[in-house]
Amino acid sequence: MVSVVLKDERLYICWVGRVKTNEEFLLFKSQVNDALEKFIDNPHTPPMPKNQDSIKKDTQPQNIQKYSSFRLMLVDAYPFNTHALGFILKLKQNNKYEFEIATDHYRLLSMLENIEFDKIFAISIDSDPRLTTKGKVLDSVMS
Repeated sequence: MVSVVLKDERLYICWVGRVKTNEEFLLFKSQVNDALEKFIDNPHTPPMPKNQDSIKKDTQPQNIQKYSSFRLMLVDAYPFNTHALGFILKLKQNNKYEFEIATDHYRLLSMLENIEFDKIFAISIDSDPRLTTKGKVLDSVMS
């Protein structure tokens, strides 16, 4: 499940739950992509064809603030499969999204450090921003 939270002027895209099976990966990828499209302004995204662009403008609410960067928060996400790791790497290197990775699980943090994600991303341990009084949930997708 993905939730989008604003805490201390920082946008968090929170994934809750492990990503172990291919089905869990596909759900993770779909929900994260939906949150990115809705809340993140990425100048490196290629323009959509004209016919799809007009459809998107009609379905996209105009009052949603877009952010240039975010923190991907992985809550209770261990184990986390290699497909999901590759997807996260693609978001940074190919799609040029600016983001950090945080988790509440030391095993996942250790795994990210072992595969040297800390050389590409700022990674850290953090608490779930949905559980603090300062966090404001902007959007939530239930699986």
